[in-house]
Amino acid sequence: DRYATGDTLDLSPALIALPGGRAGRRLKEILVDLAHARGLRLVPPRITTVGALPELLYTTALPIAEDTASHRAWAAALRTLDARDRRALFPHAPADTDLRGWIALGRQLHALQHEVGGAALSFGEVAGLCDESLLFDDSERWTILARAQHAYLGAIARMGRADRDHARRAALESRALLLDGDLWLVGLAEMPLITRRMIDALIRNGEAVSVLIHAPADRASAFDALGCVIPAAWTSQTVPLRDDQISVVEHPSNQATAAVAAIHAFGEPLAADEIVLGVPDEEVIPYLEQRIAEADAHARYAGGTPVARTSVYRLLAAIADLLSDASFEALAALARHPVIGDWLRTNRWGIEHTGAARFQEHDTWLAELDAFACERQPARVTDGLTGSGGRGRRVVEALVTALRSDRLLGPLRGERPLNEWMPLILELLIELYGRTPLNRDIPDERRLIDTCRKIRDAAAAHTRVPAAGTDVCDAGSAIRILLDDMSSDAVPAEAGDAAIELLGWLELHLDDAPAVVLSGMNEPFVPQAVNAHPFLPNALRTRAGIEDNDRRYARDAYQLTAMLHSRRHIHVTAGRRTVLGDPLRPSRLLLATSGIALARRVERFLNTGEQNVDAVADVVTVETTSAGAVSQFKLPPEPEIQLAEVPTVLNVTDFAAILADPYAFALDRVLGRDVDDDSARELDALRFGSLTHRVLELFAQTPAATSSSEAEVAAALDHLLDSYVAESFGASTSTAVRLQVEQLRIRLRAFARWQAGWVADGWVTRGVECRVDDAGVPFETDVGTIRIRGRIDRIDYNGRTGEWAVFDYKTGERADPPEEKHRKKNGEWIDLQLPLYRDLLPHVHDADGNPIFTDHGATVHLGYILLCGDPDRIGCAIAEWSDDDLASAREALRTVIGILRFNIYTFEDRVDRFASQDLKALLGHGRLILEEDELEPFAEEAQ
Repeated sequence: DRYATGDTLDLSPALIALPGGRAGRRLKEILVDLAHARGLRLVPPRITTVGALPELLYTTALPIAEDTASHRAWAAALRTLDARDRRALFPHAPADTDLRGWIALGRQLHALQHEVGGAALSFGEVAGLCDESLLFDDSERWTILARAQHAYLGAIARMGRADRDHARRAALESRALLLDGDLWLVGLAEMPLITRRMIDALIRNGEAVSVLIHAPADRASAFDALGCVIPAAWTSQTVPLRDDQISVVEHPSNQATAAVAAIHAFGEPLAADEIVLGVPDEEVIPYLEQRIAEADAHARYAGGTPVARTSVYRLLAAIADLLSDASFEALAALARHPVIGDWLRTNRWGIEHTGAARFQEHDTWLAELDAFACERQPARVTDGLTGSGGRGRRVVEALVTALRSDRLLGPLRGERPLNEWMPLILELLIELYGRTPLNRDIPDERRLIDTCRKIRDAAAAHTRVPAAGTDVCDAGSAIRILLDDMSSDAVPAEAGDAAIELLGWLELHLDDAPAVVLSGMNEPFVPQAVNAHPFLPNALRTRAGIEDNDRRYARDAYQLTAMLHSRRHIHVTAGRRTVLGDPLRPSRLLLATSGIALARRVERFLNTGEQNVDAVADVVTVETTSAGAVSQFKLPPEPEIQLAEVPTVLNVTDFAAILADPYAFALDRVLGRDVDDDSARELDALRFGSLTHRVLELFAQTPAATSSSEAEVAAALDHLLDSYVAESFGASTSTAVRLQVEQLRIRLRAFARWQAGWVADGWVTRGVECRVDDAGVPFETDVGTIRIRGRIDRIDYNGRTGEWAVFDYKTGERADPPEEKHRKKNGEWIDLQLPLYRDLLPHVHDADGNPIFTDHGATVHLGYILLCGDPDRIGCAIAEWSDDDLASAREALRTVIGILRFNIYTFEDRVDRFASQDLKALLGHGRLILEEDELEPFAEEAQ
């Protein structure tokens, strides 16, 4: 009404300040619609945020320094402090050569200066506010900070730049403020003190400043002249939130379920752009996105994708890790990045190593890399990987050769000034990504383009900072500094129609969607508390006029109240626990009531059992007309498995798996599930056992195996362990593996004590790692015949008594005796390994092909040699089984053969039975949605 003249709506004189950029974009949309509806030609206004407003009210002779320049200037200023001052500020200051560490501190001091500058204060003035009336008189540290701030301003000036906070204050003090047109302050519930003073000065100068406050006229006393909340007017104000508008549930996944249920419970059809989901706690976002997708809708998080979660960021992080510490873990992480695999396949003929031909088969060479990592457990990428033979070595050597070539990481050797690293980092990205045209219409490629542009801009900002003599670092540090600069940035969400918006707390108030669901209404997200700041505790904030807890509470109480009065539908959810199970507190805004209502809400939050029932009841009310609300991915994908060929040959170790779970056996043992990956950071139980077996196998071939001297046995085992580890793992194996080797050494020394005594009793080892023919030994029953293969760890004979002993080595942490491992308390067999060893014994031969055991009437003991974690329990454990017991084991063998002949393996819904974590994940254990939070209610409605 004010700016319409004739057929034109000329808003060019208006400067409009809003809380955030999203509100500004929405305001432009509304103005376009209104101008079109009235037939007016629109000349748009200038729209800004409250944070950027001051720079539109003054001019400077020097350009304002970019954040990158400020961070580096602060780093340089901090390094000018003497050692005592450094220790007073940072008890564990970085080393002088740690450029990244100093820039990280510079980033913190820059943020601190911005907060203090927002109150129109310098660090020296804050020092004057500190005294003993506060919890702690911190004036000494602030005085040191003031000296550093003086050095910082000098560094910025030498760069030919002006500091933003210093420039704002100088403009205010010199009264060099100007306003070209009219200033409108719209919905600004808070603003820094420096901004307030600048606007007050404009008003005193007679400039046109208008304030729009979203509140009824009778609440005017709750706001100051610029529309900001007065904390005292809101701290005791009741928030008009009804109990039926609140859901209190357990887990973030439950919050997402409750949010979708609340949308349906609003009771009217709503388009996607009529719904907004507030997410003060970002931990809830992935659950909300999944739930909304299951309801056949689309969600878009306005905050975008954090740069730290993008593919390019992770690539650079992996490169930095490899450059900095040359760990094998970093090598494996980098090798797994898709762009590295593409580059290796494309350039394999230019790599000077015979193993490079394998890069043509992406899955194959990665499998070899995994096998090498699992078997050899290398810690570092050393030249030649000395002492590390075995599967995958040629692939690993070719990979290292390729990565160190001049086309990739070769130019990143040595140290340079930080500025000089930036073009080299960008050239590396061009080498990896610049050969294939990218299409912005493809979401993944658009995200890649946007991320690369952010990296380019961040790198360019460093090149504009004059180099300093102390700004020298290696390439890994340079990459990490670049990534640190972008760690809080985000790639904008993809634009599109029909998406439910997910917004942060501060964007919700001025969003005009009629239906709002708030998830994550917990402390410390809403209201945000600032009690543990290392320099600005809440009491000092209050004294300095910096935003404190009371002002944040007042702002949030006002904004929630405003939403409750201006939306057709609103619902809030709060959780009791985080994803990791840590307890959460309800937001104080949910408790902003009194009397019985307050008691009822506290009880509701604490009464976990009852409220979970309520949450499920809410979900039952959801109406859905689309079968898409039910996941089409079934767990497991095949409830029954029928094998193409019935197994006719089994290993003795297969029987325990079949008796425990035939379905898992079919997956693991028959279908050949491969579980090698590069995630292991130590020897798993199988490989630790293999190491032990090999050392003991070598020991049996030495003269010490027949010695009754504990010292001689121990010395031989020590020597064999060291020799085999050096041969197998080399010098660069991980610390975890070296610790495991020493743990095994302790076990072997305890074994030496038992071994010496065993030999003194007349026992001698006749065979180790004794196998039967690969074809197996036939076992016939009335339900069929099966051939069984096996390898007996050790066969001993006592010449004095004529007895035999058949042993299996057990290297697990516990010392379970054979009876517990083979049978339940009711006598039911769950493992047949030792009984089958007894039957295989006559069929094992020595190296010359002669049978080891020929005395079929002799007494044969079956048992374990325990090499467990408790040295006092290391030794043999003999099974006390009678002939009848062994006969019952044959009956269990009959049961197994019957299962195989039936050839139907049915899944039983008992995920806890599976020992392998990857199979648990496939079957849904530990996935994003909790097991108790399934979608059966949605399915019932869909049916």
